[in-house]
This record gives sequence, structure tokens and C-alpha cells, in this order.
Amino acid sequence: MNDTLELPFAALSGVLLGLFFFGGLWWTLRRALASRRPALWIGGSLLLRMAGAVAGFVVVCSGDWQRLLACLVGFWAARWFSVRMTAEPSRVSRISLSRKSGFAPSLDLPGEWPATAGRVAFMNLPVPLQKGKHQMQIQINTDNHIDGNAALSEHVETVVSNALRHIKGHITRVEVHLSDENGGKSGVDDKRCMLEARMKSHQPVAVSFHAGSIHQAVDGASRKLRASLEALLGRLDEHRHRPAAGEPGTS
Repeated sequence: MNDTLELPFAALSGVLLGLFFFGGLWWTLRRALASRRPALWIGGSLLLRMAGAVAGFVVVCSGDWQRLLACLVGFWAARWFSVRMTAEPSRVSRISLSRKSGFAPSLDLPGEWPATAGRVAFMNLPVPLQKGKHQMQIQINTDNHIDGNAALSEHVETVVSNALRHIKGHITRVEVHLSDENGGKSGVDDKRCMLEARMKSHQPVAVSFHAGSIHQAVDGASRKLRASLEALLGRLDEHRHRPAAGEPGTS
């Protein structure tokens, strides 16, 4: 190969190796969150990505330090690009833990992957509402009999955020508590969804709904919370626009 092309080729190879390494990490974390064996996903991915990256460096550099340096620069550039493309707006992940004793509090953990004990229900990230301004967070908790997988998390976030879309500016956070009151046994309307909306200038509003399935309970509780918040906001708006005593229009 022409000497003038060796360094650009090494840098480009480093970029490709970096995209393989860090892109693979991003893909692995997404898969691991929905898996019952996250350690297997992470460990296997690490071995595969390390082997591929080392082999790529050996082939590209061939013992030449200049090509090695150019390859490392490309590798670092790919890392910077991957971090920028996959970074979450809040830089903080929220995770809910399921415990036998009941609902565990949500933990705010910096970074990309939480290292914690207990059975992970699912990762729950804030749902953005107004870019650059306020964000409503949907915090999800499950008891020990509800499998808090990624599909359930996505369903809950979609239903709740759609139900409250037109009044989202008044809400800072919605806490979702899912439970099976029959302890995993079959029963009639034994799935319970409790929603608690934290508002900017009012006390929290909580509702609950029982149904035969978790999805039905979430749908019913979301509609019930929307109706309660609409009624409350209507009363508050009427109170704000009511003329004070002694003002024109009052008797």
C-alpha cells in the first residue's frame, strides 16, 4: 500500500473498530435489559467485542507504531461519536426494584448500567414533554408477582403518556404501582394498577383500578386518572377566574 495512504487507512480502520466495539456495547445493553440473563449477554458481548477489536488492531497496525497511533485516534473518535448519539437527555437512569416485602423505592443511578442487588423490574427513563423545559417522569414499580419486562414497561409508558398528553404541562411525575393481589394465582379482577400524579402546584392525586389483566388495569387507571385531573384542573381554573369579593361582577 502507498505510504501516504497507510495512516488514513489505519485511522478509518480504527473508526470501524470503534463503531463495532461501542455500537455492540449499546446493542448489548438494550438486549440485556429485556433478558432474564443480563450477565450472560454482557459477558459474552465483552469477550466477542474485545477479541474482534484486538484482532483488528493487530491486522491493521502490523507492529508499526504510527499506524497504531492513527488507529487509536480513529477508535477514540468512534467512541466520542457513539456516546453523543446514544446519550440520554437527563444523564440519569431510573430503575425500579421488585422485592417480596412490597414496593421498593426508585433509585436514581448515574451512568449507563446500574449495578444493584435484587430482581430488576425494568429500566424506566423519563418521558420528555417539552424540549429544553420540564419533563414528566413515569416511575414504574411492580410487586414480586408481576414480571416487569421491557414490553410491559413500554406499554405502561405509552398508555399513561398518551392519556395525560393534553395536561402534561401540569404534571411533574407519575408513579405507577402494579400488583397481583392474588399472589400469582388465577382470580377475578385481581390485577391492580395504582397511579399517583405529582403536580406542580397541588397535592398528589392517586387512583387505582382492578382488572383481569395488567394491561386492562393500566388502561382503566389511566382513564380514571385523566378524568380526576381534568376535573381538578377545571375547578382550579374556575377558582382562579372567579372575581374576588368587592370586584365588579360580584354581588
